[in-house]
Amino acid sequence: MSSELSVTEREPSWRKLLLGFVLLYLLALVVLVPASLVFSWIEDRTALSLPAAQGSLWHGQLAAGESFRGVQGLTWDFSPQALLRGRLGYELEVGQDVIQGQAGLGADGNLYLDQVRIDGRLGELIDNINGMPLMLDVQLNGLVNGFAWGSEGCEGLQEGRLLIDDWQGMLASRLNPLQGVQLALSCRERRLTGVFTAGRAEAGLSGQFSLTADGRYQLEVEAKPQTEALNALFLDLGFASRDGSLRLQRQGRLAW
Repeated sequence: MSSELSVTEREPSWRKLLLGFVLLYLLALVVLVPASLVFSWIEDRTALSLPAAQGSLWHGQLAAGESFRGVQGLTWDFSPQALLRGRLGYELEVGQDVIQGQAGLGADGNLYLDQVRIDGRLGELIDNINGMPLMLDVQLNGLVNGFAWGSEGCEGLQEGRLLIDDWQGMLASRLNPLQGVQLALSCRERRLTGVFTAGRAEAGLSGQFSLTADGRYQLEVEAKPQTEALNALFLDLGFASRDGSLRLQRQGRLAW
């Protein structure tokens, strides 16, 4: 009987040892595997065209002069603490520290963003849009925390806000009178929804947009400008006069 007990007592130890070896193996992969090799593996299995990368999965960055769909200056650091939450997580910095925060992929397949702070100019973050040079630069200041995005859309968002102001470039002299645009983000019925207003009351600007899991978006904006200059600005931006106000409506589908 004592022999049976000793064998039974050893089993949990072997399981723990095996689990330890598996974790060490996975950790070694993260530390040693070159990021360029992983990027190539992703390219071979998807339609994505990824930039050159330096470093490993543990710590790395895009190669000098490289960008991904206009986004430049991406750096990542593996976050062991995220494993305690059942996530593969990273500390990210994007665009010369314009964006800093935590991103992770959960065991449930959801993408998570926590304590993502945005502070800097758009021109420091991206250098082109769909291959076209950036024609308008703005100052960005915001926070995204407790965000979860899954196969069915927006799963949760504790806090999401963004302030856009200090316009520079084309139309800047006409957009600056808006005194910035404030955006509040939330999740509604699995849709990522944003409600925005202009800082200047005379613009009478308000609106919202929504985004679904399959990339379908809808934008509705209304303006009741109290000056001729603002009225002319909104008309130039594509607003149409309707029911005593100016309105802009757009809908479509993003290509992920």
